[in-house]
Amino acid sequence: MRENAEAEGVWLSQYTANFFQDNLLDNTAGALFILSALERQKLSIQFQGTAGDAMQVAARQVFSALLLRKAIESLESNLAFGG
Repeated sequence: MRENAEAEGVWLSQYTANFFQDNLLDNTAGALFILSALERQKLSIQFQGTAGDAMQVAARQVFSALLLRKAIESLESNLAFGG
């Protein structure tokens, strides 16, 4: 998972897209909500398009990074403590 977040059975970007859609976050207001909540997260995007689309790309990127980090922490914790 750490080496490839898009590996077979992981598909982080697809999970994130589905999560955003299921929770009605796949719009500019949803992106603003996510970006506001995660405003201190580091971000690096190259994007050409509308500001709204750029916000959605940025929101998915920071959310995916947080989700991946927390998933890895949880797996490592379960391995270390058997829980």
